[in-house]
Amino acid sequence: MGSGLKRDILRFLEQNPEACDTVEGISTFWVPGTCKSKIIAALDELVADGRLRRVEVAARPHFCLSSRP
Repeated sequence: MGSGLKRDILRFLEQNPEACDTVEGISTFWVPGTCKSKIIAALDELVADGRLRRVEVAARPHFCLSSRP
């Protein structure tokens, strides 16, 4: 998976550590112009690596920084 996209997502979160959003919000505000399927794959990898966590808000998955070191 594109490490550049994962790096872009993590860079956004470094600048906005309280951010937590859906795939749609991430594609609009965090990494605009990126294909949603690529975003989903990058988010899945970042969650598996422990860098991000997935939380359900109003029955919709949201992604934010993991509280783990």
